[in-house]
Amino acid sequence: MDVISAERATTVQAHAGNGGASDQQMVISFRLHERTYALPLTSVVQVVPMVQITQLPRVHPAVAGIINYRGSAVPIVNLRRYLQLPEQAPGLHTPILLITLEERIIGLIVDEVLDVMQFASDDVAQISDIMPEGLGEVPILRGLAHTEAGTMLMLDAEELFAADNGNGLGAALEQVEATAVAPEREEVAA
Repeated sequence: MDVISAERATTVQAHAGNGGASDQQMVISFRLHERTYALPLTSVVQVVPMVQITQLPRVHPAVAGIINYRGSAVPIVNLRRYLQLPEQAPGLHTPILLITLEERIIGLIVDEVLDVMQFASDDVAQISDIMPEGLGEVPILRGLAHTEAGTMLMLDAEELFAADNGNGLGAALEQVEATAVAPEREEVAA
């Protein structure tokens, strides 16, 4: 698995920006279970292979624990568990997507990181245009993009962890950060 650093992501974004229209959005795509998801590339700090995760007692079930990243404790979320997908034990090369959210870093365990992609805003279908009014909202989705491989669900990282979305994960992550001390074991290389 390639490790994608913030430097490479910035280079990809700069390259895409040369001559590209301002309505372009860069995303990093990844697989969970049998579906493809994406997050805005601007929120990605780094993709790292699985490291030792220190489990914490009495936290939200989706919080796998914390890792040491550059001397700081970073909460790690099992995205499969959070999205209520079938469980799969992480392997040695299972990637952790490190993202920034409101000036803090959060790790997301995903099955596989696929690619960095660019979409025109017009190529992304908004959920409000698809779902009939009254059938429920899907705030964690920014939209759907159609690719040659199928439909990609574009996630909204801020909504995933919003304290007011009723899942309690945002509050759990704040609690983990407030009480966590970086584990002294294995540190993730930058």
